[in-house]
Amino acid sequence: MINFNVAKCQSESQAERFGLHDPQDGGAAYIDESGQVVWNCVVLNPAAFPCVFTAIDHCIEIVDQDGNLKRSCDGMLTYKGHVILVELKHRGSDWISLGVDQLRQTTVLLMEGRNAADFRKKLAVLANSKHPQFKFGHQSTMEQFRQETGFRLLIVGEIKLK
Repeated sequence: MINFNVAKCQSESQAERFGLHDPQDGGAAYIDESGQVVWNCVVLNPAAFPCVFTAIDHCIEIVDQDGNLKRSCDGMLTYKGHVILVELKHRGSDWISLGVDQLRQTTVLLMEGRNAADFRKKLAVLANSKHPQFKFGHQSTMEQFRQETGFRLLIVGEIKLK
């Protein structure tokens, strides 16, 4: 079972509005409250829940039995027993299929040795800073993802915490 609770990979916020930023220089994603960088995804947190974002890609090393790095999503936002896996994109083409694949692989890694009941709510979010107002339907992709992983998939530029 992979340890996703790595302090050096975590950033926290209780702000009512903050962003998730994935630097294009290969660094790990993180919470940003300053707005000085481009937010790949906006998080609306009107109840000011304490939130922890754990960077996975470029921070938690996940390798297969041959020592090869496994693909993973950018990070995981947790609050009140909820888990939201997040993939943050910067591109204009083929980002949905690539992002969904990374989220799918990470759900498998996260759930290894865990029970679905460990989480009150399980979401996977795919966001793209180039398409923050994405409006095209991918209902069949989202339903297939839910059936395969048990996580609800959203393709959005904004996450609303409830």
